[in-house]
Amino acid sequence: MKKNARKITSLLLAVLCTGSMLLCACDKATEESETTVTTTAATTKETTETTESTAETTRNGMINTPYKKITLDGVKENHFVSTDYCYIESEKYVLLIDKDIDLPGDFAVVMDAIVDELEKQLGVSYAPVERDYPHVIDNSIYYNGFNPWKDWYVGEKIPVFIMCDRQPEGWISCATADDLTLVEYELFSEDVWNSIPDFRDNPWRKTDYVDYSVIAHEMTHVITGRNCNMSKIMTEGLADYMAVSVINALADKYPSIAEVKAKKTFYDNTVPEAVNASNAEAIFVSDYKDVSHADRGAEYTYGKYLFEYLHEQAGDDFFKKICTKLNTSAGFVYRYDEYNEEQMQKIAGIIKDLYGDDVFTKFGDWCVKNNHLQDTNN
Repeated sequence: MKKNARKITSLLLAVLCTGSMLLCACDKATEESETTVTTTAATTKETTETTESTAETTRNGMINTPYKKITLDGVKENHFVSTDYCYIESEKYVLLIDKDIDLPGDFAVVMDAIVDELEKQLGVSYAPVERDYPHVIDNSIYYNGFNPWKDWYVGEKIPVFIMCDRQPEGWISCATADDLTLVEYELFSEDVWNSIPDFRDNPWRKTDYVDYSVIAHEMTHVITGRNCNMSKIMTEGLADYMAVSVINALADKYPSIAEVKAKKTFYDNTVPEAVNASNAEAIFVSDYKDVSHADRGAEYTYGKYLFEYLHEQAGDDFFKKICTKLNTSAGFVYRYDEYNEEQMQKIAGIIKDLYGDDVFTKFGDWCVKNNHLQDTNN
């Protein structure tokens, strides 16, 4: 889900996310340079790197922090459970970890693989050189007004907030071009889960695996958002398409991703109107701007199949071509959260320039032939 530049506007986010949430992770009360990695059968120790409260040099700037830098051992069955704020720094991202987060030992390894695979399939860098990278966003709305990451600057690396919804407020994972926020029940510690009746009494909310397809979806928003601006159908559709594509590509190499592929059911949302050759372009241009609440999600499914079709027709540089054309097209300026029919016509024209004037007609025929986007809620 994309936020304003986030998927939700700042005002809506404030309504949805008001409440207290303390971002925490390792135990600051101890001065030892160790964190605990637990398994169901035993408790082991893992050496971590500690930082001074002054600064640590990163590739593009400084991190000022009193919090510990931790590492995971790469073993899926081992778990790190945070007790205070801490962080994990990788080559391309920094995990900003809340208290009461339970990370499997292979979490960072799998995250690395997802980012690399997205760059490979999308044909673009997670950190385009021409982009300016701001300081870590002030997410104090989640922490009851406190900002534990105040003045942090991680350069081009992606800040990934991993949060625990203790109230609970119903927070969800979301992303912008500047950061990613993960609120995933599977990453909540057993102690905090069992202490909250709304969670404890509804075990169906929590799966028995970490859903890395959600992370792939949100990370797609970060990477594509850093490279170009797209419409609602394109933004959400590409993220949904890449979530499935990345899981399929990595399942044979990573057991935790294979688990997602084996256990998760990917489903299609209904659409207000079945897509065919005669209306495919008009629906794309309308960008589902007027859909009712019952139709919410149509943009995800339409876009997912559009990008599957374009990938099938154009090969592995399907997105890079569109991104380059959008960035070099005269007069193209588009805001995700502000519908503009003239700009949508420009985007449709760019896709036709790249893939042929009849690309939407052929896409509509392809949808009918393969029974995609035919399930309406009428």
